[in-house]
Amino acid sequence: MSGPLSLFQAVQADKDGTFKLLSKLNNTLVAQSEPCQSENGLRILFDKLWPDFKEKLDQAPQVPVDAGPERSDSDVLAEILSKERMHSRLLVAILRSMGSFVPPIGSFEPSALALSKDDYVAVSFEELRTEALKLRKSGRIVTALEVFQKALSLNPEHLETLIDVAVTRTYLPSSVYPESIYTLEELVKKTAMEQASHPEASIIAKAYYNLACIKHIARRDQDFSCSDDEIFADLEQAFDRYPAYVNTALTDNDLLEMRNHARFKALVERYRRAER
Repeated sequence: MSGPLSLFQAVQADKDGTFKLLSKLNNTLVAQSEPCQSENGLRILFDKLWPDFKEKLDQAPQVPVDAGPERSDSDVLAEILSKERMHSRLLVAILRSMGSFVPPIGSFEPSALALSKDDYVAVSFEELRTEALKLRKSGRIVTALEVFQKALSLNPEHLETLIDVAVTRTYLPSSVYPESIYTLEELVKKTAMEQASHPEASIIAKAYYNLACIKHIARRDQDFSCSDDEIFADLEQAFDRYPAYVNTALTDNDLLEMRNHARFKALVERYRRAER
């Protein structure tokens, strides 16, 4: 396809490409807490419906594509530069519409984004964290991770941001959950050894709570080897440090299958009694 829409042709119209597209759309729904399928459920549904869809796809008329004359290197480079500048203007317009403008950061250079000097202002660590969390909430996961990394360049040992990065990586379509599990486990081990340096119980609880959620999802969707004992041990560590996570767990879709478990109900009841 030629013209502006050609920029969005990202997958082949075959079985693998179509599933990749649907998987990305499904993960966007997951990130925005909208109704969605589990990865395994999506695969089962897709495999069932694919033959009918492929039959209709094969019946679609084939339009020959004329590649046109061969282009010079300078023409190709000029088109790339033009599109990069267009993307830069679009990105700046989006960021400006978000209320408090934070310029594009990370690995980008001013010359590549064609921004004026006035767009490059000093950005504080807290502003970067706030912007990264907004980006994650809106489903812009890759950009959110870039902004988190920029924040860490200003404060490399900030525990909550390190936790947020590990959790945010699980939102990527190609995420391998055990990598984030390992990172979070290393963080809680480190805080146990340096308790005086990290007295924030609620932040350490955040790591344990997310460990429980990610382990449960990894076991369900990625065949991760993990027992109920491990998941409930992490939940107990989270509730013990920050009992308010009990209320979060009662409504968290990531723990939906665990909420009917007798041990989950017993944990909730124990820490609710402790709050009274």
